[in-house]
Amino acid sequence: MEFCSALHNYLIFTDGSKIDGLIGASFVVFYRDDCSPVAIQSFRLAGQCTVFQAEVFAIKKASEWIVANNIIDVQIISDLKSAIQSICKIYSYNRIIQEIFRTFTGFGLNIFKVSEKVAAIIK
Repeated sequence: MEFCSALHNYLIFTDGSKIDGLIGASFVVFYRDDCSPVAIQSFRLAGQCTVFQAEVFAIKKASEWIVANNIIDVQIISDLKSAIQSICKIYSYNRIIQEIFRTFTGFGLNIFKVSEKVAAIIK
């Protein structure tokens, strides 16, 4: 797979979606050397959530996984440009964005916007 040649040790793909009124969020983690999924998690959310909220929730859960597994070199890839833009800002009124930012900075990680849909998380 093309993404296996990434510069970071881990790649996390996130997704939030709404289909027929059902809202879900998920993420999958790949390790660079063997391109095998290391972790896959999915979540059902309340029906009133937006796709943006679902995507940000997936990033939040991925950030918790990053910290729980002591990962220090990772890229998060999202198909929602506004989600990456939001987590790369220092200030946000969104509670979940604030929690993501605190999770990363509390763990000593830095967030960098690599492109419109990619953020790098490194120590």
